[in-house]
Amino acid sequence: MSFGVVVLACTAVWHALAVWHFTLFPARTLARATTERPVNVVATELFRFLGTINAAFVVLAGAAIF
Repeated sequence: MSFGVVVLACTAVWHALAVWHFTLFPARTLARATTERPVNVVATELFRFLGTINAAFVVLAGAAIF
């Protein structure tokens, strides 16, 4: 494996974990990152949006590997 493939694979894993936290559990992730209670609904939806952006990065890194 070349260094570039390793970097792209690590990038895909990193962003896949971000998709997991931002898309599937945005309120929990936001609650761990802030002290605001109750968790803001608009901020939760922003985290979901960030999760979809990270999903695009996973696809892009995967496509670059192949």
